[in-house]
Amino acid sequence: MPVITMPDGVDVEFPDDMPRERISAIIKGKFPDAVKQAAAPDDHGLARRKAMTPLGGAVAPITEYWPTQGQMANEGWEQAKHGAGQLAALPSRESKYTPESTGQAMLESIKGVGNVAAGALGYVASPISAAYRSFLGQPVEDVTGIPREYTEFGAQLATPGIGFTRLPGKPGAPVNPAEFRPPSETTVIPSEGQEVAAAANRLSETGAAVQVPKAVATDNMAVQRTAATARNVPLAGDPLIKSAERTLEQLGTKADEVAAGYGGGTVEGAGEAAGGAIKNWITGESKTKATQLYDRVDNLVDQQSMTPLVNTRGVAAEIAAERAAAHLPSGKAVDVISEAAGAEGLTYQGIKTLRTKVGEAMDSGILPEGMSGGDLKRIYGALTDDLRSSVLVSGGPKAVAEFDRANRYYKLVSDRRESLAKIVGEKGDVPVEKVFDRLRAMATSTGRADHAKLAQARKTIGAEDWNEFASGVAGRLGRDVEGNFSPARFITDYEKLSEAGKTLLFKSGGKGELAQHLDDIAKVSSRFKELQKFANPSGTSQQILGGGIGAGIVVPLLAGDVVTPLKVAGTVLGARTLSYALSRPATAASLVKLSRAQEALTRNPSPARVAAYATAARNLLSTLGDKAQGITVHDFMRSLQGPVPAGAENEQR
Repeated sequence: MPVITMPDGVDVEFPDDMPRERISAIIKGKFPDAVKQAAAPDDHGLARRKAMTPLGGAVAPITEYWPTQGQMANEGWEQAKHGAGQLAALPSRESKYTPESTGQAMLESIKGVGNVAAGALGYVASPISAAYRSFLGQPVEDVTGIPREYTEFGAQLATPGIGFTRLPGKPGAPVNPAEFRPPSETTVIPSEGQEVAAAANRLSETGAAVQVPKAVATDNMAVQRTAATARNVPLAGDPLIKSAERTLEQLGTKADEVAAGYGGGTVEGAGEAAGGAIKNWITGESKTKATQLYDRVDNLVDQQSMTPLVNTRGVAAEIAAERAAAHLPSGKAVDVISEAAGAEGLTYQGIKTLRTKVGEAMDSGILPEGMSGGDLKRIYGALTDDLRSSVLVSGGPKAVAEFDRANRYYKLVSDRRESLAKIVGEKGDVPVEKVFDRLRAMATSTGRADHAKLAQARKTIGAEDWNEFASGVAGRLGRDVEGNFSPARFITDYEKLSEAGKTLLFKSGGKGELAQHLDDIAKVSSRFKELQKFANPSGTSQQILGGGIGAGIVVPLLAGDVVTPLKVAGTVLGARTLSYALSRPATAASLVKLSRAQEALTRNPSPARVAAYATAARNLLSTLGDKAQGITVHDFMRSLQGPVPAGAENEQR
C-alpha cells in the first residue's frame, strides 16, 4: 500500500488499487490551504528582499544566514527522525514473513537507513550549506535567475576536501601540496657517484672484478678533500694510493676482457679479417649473385635470335670521329667493336659475352689500345642497351623484367665495389693496418657519408669477421703505443667514436652485452681525475709533509715538549686508518656524517654540535672495527683542539 506524508506531517496509507487522481482529490479536499500554497510558485523570498531598503538588501546574506542554517538543520533532523521511525516500524523477529512482506520490509529498512544517514549529514553540514545558500546560491539566483542549487553544487565541487580542488591541467601542472601523494613507484635519479658504483658492479658480474674506492665513488666533496689530503701523508696515504692503482689495473684488465670477447684484439688480425672479407665479396660473392640473376634471363630468351647492335655501332662511330678530329688513330679496340657492331647482329649470348669482356677490362684497370676509361664506359652502356633490345626481341616482357632486375643489382654492386675498393685498394693490395685505420676513421667521423660507407662495409663483412674488427678497435681504446692503459686516454678514444659508429662497431655483430661493458668502463673512467689524483702523488708534497711530521717530532723533543710529538704520531696513525677506510669499495656514510658534523661544529660551536660530532665519531669507530683499535672518541675531540703551546701548559701547571 502506498504511504503518503500529508501536509501536517502524518503518514497515511492508501489502497493499492486507488487511482492517483482520487488520492490527490482527497488530499486537496482535506488540506485546501496547503494545496493552494504548493501551487503558488516559490520565489525563495525574492519579493521580500526587493521590498527591503538598499542597506537591508546589502546585509541580507548575513541576516538570513542563521535562519537558513536553522531551517536546514531542522530539515536534517526531521529527515533523520523520520528514518528512525521507519526502522522502528519494521516487524519484529517473531512476526511471520511472507515473500511480499519480506520484500516490503527490506525496502523500508533501506529507506530508513538512507533517511537517517542523509538527515544526519544534512544536520551536521547545515552551517556550510547555509553559507553556500546565503552568500552564493541565493544572491546569484536573485541577479541572474540561475537556480541556486546549480551555484551551490559548483561551489561544493571547488571546495577542498569536498569536491575537485582544481580543474584538470596539462601534464606537469602544479599540484596542490595538500593533495600530493608520492607515486607507488618513485623514479629516483641516481647521482654521478651512484652511477659509477653501479657501472663497477655490472662490470664485476662477469670476469675480473672492478672495485672503486669510496673516495672516488662518493659525491661528498668533504670526503674527497679529506682523501686528497690523506694520500699525501707518508705511510698514511699508502692504502688509498694502492687502492686507486688497483682500480686502474682492473679497468685495463676489463678492457682486455671486452676486446677478447669480440676477437683477437689486434690491429693486424682486425685489418686482415675485414680486408679479406671485403675482397672476397668483391671478387666472389657479389659476382656469383649477379651471375645467378643473369642466368635466370638466359632461361627465358631464344638463344638463336639475332639482334643488331644499333646503339653500340653509333657510340663506336662517335669515338672514332672524335679521335679522327684529334688526328689520332682509331685504335685496335675501336676497330674490333666497330666490326662486331657492323655485322648483321649478334645473339643474346654474343652481346652478353662482348659486354662481359668490356666490363672485365674496366674492372682490371688495363685499358685496351686506343680507348680511354671513359670510352669503355660509353661502350659498356651502349652494349647494355643493345642487350636489353635482344632480351625484348627474343624473350618478351617477362625476360626484360628479369634483365632489369639483374641490371639494378649489378649497378648497386658496382657502386659498392667502387666504395669498398677505396678501403682495400683497386687490386686489394692495401696493407691490413691501413685497412683497419680507414674503417676506424669512418667510425670516428660525424659525417653521414662515412656512416653510409661503414654500413656498406658492415653488410659486406660477416658477423664473425666484423666482431674481429671490433675487437681490434676495442683493444686500442685507452692504450698508448706501448700498450699501457689509461682511463683518461680511454675516455678520449671512446668519445671520438660517433654514436652511429659505436652502434655499428659493437652492437651489430650480436654482442651487445660487451658494448654495455664498454659504456660502463667509460663511466668508471669518467672519474679518472680522481683516480689519478689519488694514484702516484707528487714526491714533493710527500717530502714536505714528511719533513713537517719529522719537525713535529724532533723540534718539540729538543724543546722538551713530549705531548705534541705524541699528538703528531696519533694524527699519522689516524690518517692511515682513514685512508684504509676510503679505499674500501663500499659507502662512506659514517665518514660523510663525521665530516658534516665537523663542518657544523667548526662553523658555529655549541654543546649540541659537540655532542653530534662525538656521536658521529663513535659511529665511525664502530664501522672501522679492528682498524680503529685503540682509538677513542676522546682522541677525535682532542684532535679538534690542536696543540697547546708549551708556555701555556707551564703556566697551567
